[in-house]
Amino acid sequence: MLDHHGVPVGGIRVSALAFHLDRAQVRACAPLLITAARDASHALGLPNSAPPASVPRKRR
Repeated sequence: MLDHHGVPVGGIRVSALAFHLDRAQVRACAPLLITAARDASHALGLPNSAPPASVPRKRR
């Protein structure tokens, strides 16, 4: 999460037992987490004109 200056002030994560979520399910959660973090950042005053967050690339 970012404050009204775009400075990181917090984070959001998902926690689960490894056998409850496979990689596909984790990847499906990523856009939802990005949206939740952006919404929280806007609630903290981040302007709507802030650049969009990118989805992390797949590790090799």
